[in-house]
Amino acid sequence: MKNFKYASAALFVATALLLFFINGCTKQGPVGPAGNNGKDGNANIKVYVFKGDSLTGAHSFYNYIPLRQGIIDSSLILSYYYPRNGYWYPAPGSGASSMYITRTALYPTADSTAYYILAQNNDGSTYTGSTIPLDTVRIIVAPAMGFGKKDPVDFNDYHATMVYFGLIK
Repeated sequence: MKNFKYASAALFVATALLLFFINGCTKQGPVGPAGNNGKDGNANIKVYVFKGDSLTGAHSFYNYIPLRQGIIDSSLILSYYYPRNGYWYPAPGSGASSMYITRTALYPTADSTAYYILAQNNDGSTYTGSTIPLDTVRIIVAPAMGFGKKDPVDFNDYHATMVYFGLIK
């Protein structure tokens, strides 16, 4: 009986260590084309670009990305918008001069996912400010296995995120 306890404990420890090491490994996707920084990108990272829209209290940005719910559920989804003032802003997040906040929503369907960005006042109420022109919206989809054990990055920083994924210099 004593040997059985030790064997069970050893098996438990060995299994726990095996699972720990398996989970600690990252699987890189195939190498994608070189970004503007001259480094290879990751072919698993997708960037969806939309042009020309606006945000108001009654109008939100709305578009479809061609991804099913399984991909959405197992990926990092980041979005940024450029409101023609020279800066990229993360969504969700605080807008230009912290005059408003943005929220995002994803609604997966059978073959695609509806993606929304809406503006609100800082207290969460319906946005009452002037129209926010959106020159460009970029949605980045990074499967969980497409990134991982790299240097830390501030995903609120558009430029740092794009460099991190090898998308720009």
